[in-house]
Amino acid sequence: GDVYKRQLYPHTGTWREAGVTQRAAELNQPALAVVTDAHAGALQPGRSWLTCESPSALVSAVKLAEDQPAHGAAVIVRLYEAHGRLAEATLKLGWSVARAEETDMIERSIANLDVIHSADGDQIPLAFTPHEIKTIKLHTA
Repeated sequence: GDVYKRQLYPHTGTWREAGVTQRAAELNQPALAVVTDAHAGALQPGRSWLTCESPSALVSAVKLAEDQPAHGAAVIVRLYEAHGRLAEATLKLGWSVARAEETDMIERSIANLDVIHSADGDQIPLAFTPHEIKTIKLHTA
């Protein structure tokens, strides 16, 4: 039969304050580790490739864009607001992007986004309406 993961998560405060949505995603969508040999790369050791800093906006997908540019690459990051509230988030990247844009669900451009370049990596500030889904297209530098 089917095997369901079940876990009790006691917490103080509301489910929103306790980050229940994030803990559920960690349980049901575990990170997959792959062992490989040592090789050169553009990322600094110990640095996250991508993080989203927000109490209620979560990353739900990361993939290559359907239409790739002639030079470089384009990556799609899909996020959603999980608590039914207005939210602000910062998408932090461990790599440089030439530009970022918000697209619709089928990756057609809607608007260019501000990219803040810093020594700690590029950052993209985002604002969400309740339950909003955002699709972000990142173009490599």
